[in-house]
Formats: sequence, C-alpha cells, structure tokens
Amino acid sequence: MKRLLALLLSLALLISVCASASAETAADYPGVDLSAPETITMYHVGNDLADWDRVSAKVNELLQQKINTTVNFVHVSFADFIANYTLYCASPDIDILYTAEWCNYADNARNGAFKPIDEEFLKTYMPKTYEAMPSFAWAEVKVGGTIYTVPRDYSEVTVPQLILTRKCWLDEAGFKAEDITSWDKLDEFLYAIAEKEKGTGVYPINCQGFWPSHFCLLNPKYDLGTAGSSSTGIWYFYDLKKDPVTLDDLTWFGDTPEFKEYCLKMAEYYKNGVYPSDVISSESTLEDNFAAGTSVINFSGIPLTMAYMEQYDDLVPLYLCMDDTTRTSRDRFMRYGNSFPNKSTKTERAAVALDMMMNDPEINMLLVYGFEGEHYILNDDGTYSNGPAQDRYNTDQMIFSMQRLGNPQLKIENEDLAAWKKLAEERVNDSMPAIGFSYDSSKYAAEASVIAALWTEYQWTLGFGLYGDDTEAMVEQFRNEVHAAGIDKIEEDFKAQLAEYLGK
Repeated sequence: MKRLLALLLSLALLISVCASASAETAADYPGVDLSAPETITMYHVGNDLADWDRVSAKVNELLQQKINTTVNFVHVSFADFIANYTLYCASPDIDILYTAEWCNYADNARNGAFKPIDEEFLKTYMPKTYEAMPSFAWAEVKVGGTIYTVPRDYSEVTVPQLILTRKCWLDEAGFKAEDITSWDKLDEFLYAIAEKEKGTGVYPINCQGFWPSHFCLLNPKYDLGTAGSSSTGIWYFYDLKKDPVTLDDLTWFGDTPEFKEYCLKMAEYYKNGVYPSDVISSESTLEDNFAAGTSVINFSGIPLTMAYMEQYDDLVPLYLCMDDTTRTSRDRFMRYGNSFPNKSTKTERAAVALDMMMNDPEINMLLVYGFEGEHYILNDDGTYSNGPAQDRYNTDQMIFSMQRLGNPQLKIENEDLAAWKKLAEERVNDSMPAIGFSYDSSKYAAEASVIAALWTEYQWTLGFGLYGDDTEAMVEQFRNEVHAAGIDKIEEDFKAQLAEYLGK
C-alpha cells in the first residue's frame, strides 16, 4: 500500500511539474493552440553522432512537456543534401529545412520554395526569437524585402582556419612544423607526401567531391573579404589588407587575379597527386578521411582542432593563414538558417518548436553541446571545456544552426590556439561594414539564375584542377560566359544597393 501511495504521489508530482511547465510555456504563445500533440519533421545537414539518439530523446521529452510537440530530426549527408535539396524544398512532409547560401537560399526563396515570414508571424509563433534576434540579422536574410529563413542568432569575428597534420606525416616527408611557414612550403610538403604515398590510398588532401577548396584555400591564402550576402556564384571580394575599403574596391571574385592564380594552383595540385584521381565522385568527407589516416591534412577551426588534439598525441596545427599583414572580418548571420517549406501544413507548430529549440536554455544547450558533464563541462567563468565523451557528441557538428550569441564559448587552454584567436580578434577590418546587407537580385533574377548554374558547372572542376593544362583557357571561358550572362549589370546594381544600405 505504501508503494502504491508513493507511486501515486510521484505521478501527481510529475503531472504537476509538466502542467506547470506547459502553462508557463503557453503564456509565451497566447492565441496559439498547443492542446493537441503534434509531430513535425526537421531536415538538417550532417551525419548522426554516437549519442545523438540520447540527446534528441531528451530534447523531445522537454518539447513534449513544454509545447506538446515531437520533432522528427532527419540528418542528411552533405552529398545527399546537394543532390536532393530541390526535392526537400518541394516536400509536404518536411516542416523545417536547413538553409544556407551554398543551398541557393535566395534563388529557392524567389522560386517559392519557402513560406514568407513577417513580423506578425514572428511575434505570434516565434516571440523569443523575435526578441533576441538583432534587426540587422533579419535584414541580412531578406530576399526582395521579405524574410524566408530564420538565421542563427550568432555572428563573430572570422578566425582563419588552421591546417592540421600529424607528426608522423611530417617525419615521413622529412619536414618539421617550423619549416612550413608559407604556402609555398606547404606545397613542398604536399608534393613530397604525394610522391611517397603514391598507390597506397593515402593523399595529401583526400576529400569529398564537393569540398569547397575556394573557401579553404582561396580566401585565406590571399586574405580576401566578402561583401554582403548574394546568390551562388556572385560574390564580391576585396583585399582585407586595404583600410579603408571602399565600394570601388569590390570586384566579382571570378575577375580577380587571385581567382585565376588559385585555379592554376589547383591544377598543379591535381597533376602532382594532391587529390585522388577520382576526387570529383568521392563522397567520403575530408574529416572522415583524416580520422582514417587517408588524408594527410585537414582544415579546421579551433573547437575541432582541440578535439583532434585529444584524439591524436602527434597532431600538429600549421599556422599559415595569418601573417604580419593579415586582417580579418566579421562573420555573417546568414551562414546558415532554417526555413519553412512552402508545402508544409504544420508551419505554425514548427515555428513554435524552432523558437523553443533556439531560445529555451536547456533545450538549446542540449542541441548545441549535448549533456553537461559528458560531452562538455561548463566552467565557472562561463566558458565550456570538452567533456570526456566529447567525441560522441561534438559541438558544431550537429544542429549548428541553433548556435546563439549568448552560448558559452570554448575555453582555449592551448596557448598557441588562444593566441591565434586573440590575434584574429585584434586584426578586424571594419571599413566595409556590409554585415547585414543582402543583395536583392530580383531585378536581374534570370541573369543571377544563369550565373548560379554556371558556377555549379565550373566550381568543382576548377576547384580540383581537373582541366589540367587547359585551366587558364577554361578560367577565361568561365569569365566570358558569366559576363555574357550579365554579371556587369548585377555588379553595378549590387554596389548601388550596398551604397544605399551604407547611407552613401
């Protein structure tokens, strides 16, 4: 009898707690009917980590208590995301869909793939996000004056990536880390490894066929900044070393001498065996191949570098991407976001769920970091450290679009990495304040669509040097085709809109 009474008291307490939580949450969404249970489906890019099922189960337990909602999370590999994104946009079974510039966010928005989001919708279904998000973040994601995605609430100084290798590879090629102080020295190391490992299945850069070499090699090598947010294949570079930068300094990236030099270097890489001969068809990621020992180098930010340091005793970061003259820039809010597909019939409940996932402290910390004490350790100074099971749920590899400005930052205990970040923060060039600006290409939508298609056609073959001795001619062909498609008109319009945005 005592056991029965204890059980009944426990159940009553649980019901009371759940009812209290539900009532508290319902007060945040007046006028929204959350009485019926609902399941929504969210598609996000990436691969499940070992403890994802545990984390998502806890997240759903909390969502069910607070908003009577379950989220069916679907993680999709990068390769499948690229191949099937148009199908995802048109699916009535997807309620929240990861978006990014590399997914052609602006073009998909213009083509009606996503539901428009207005101020009333945000205040009703996403009030926490509406309150927390800076106004210029919303401005950055507008397409034709309308919002079609909810960006991450997160923008920071862009810290140049580190190039990672291991001492065993340096020893094999007869190099020391202190020898590789320039990009030319890096090339010597890569070519030496390619020669020694020929026929073994090991390559200097063993990556998937959609690895963005222009992002990892072109921008950091030449210290180039990007102005604003635009359509795929229509970016405008400027030299970060120039201060101040003016509108006249912006150049469509394909016309820059650095782009041509980069393409020629990639052809040299391919010729010297830096990439596998079948790289264009590979779906195995650079990170997986680095972990498997079939890629000699990897490119990484500080959090993942620290994780690798715990896995490999002989990990060696190469600090190549900043020299005495390097400047840095601020990141965009629209690196990635989440949109509501136009054919979804559960958008209102999906919006409430997204609002909770982005802003409820407990749910957000679970999604971004995992379980405290296991996957991360929260320090007294407000930072976090990697936990003992960090490899089973790695921050920045799961629902990374949920990152928020208020989230704790990784405690950098390695002196070299801490100095690297500090230097990046001291080198910011704010003379081109284009953060928050998003180009409206509706005036030249047809031209922008053609250019995006051309970039899709050329970017991987140029980025992996597959044109070989014909590379220079193909760069000129690419440029000519883009100019014929109307890049000059778009560039003029881009600069006029940016001037208006800057009040000039």
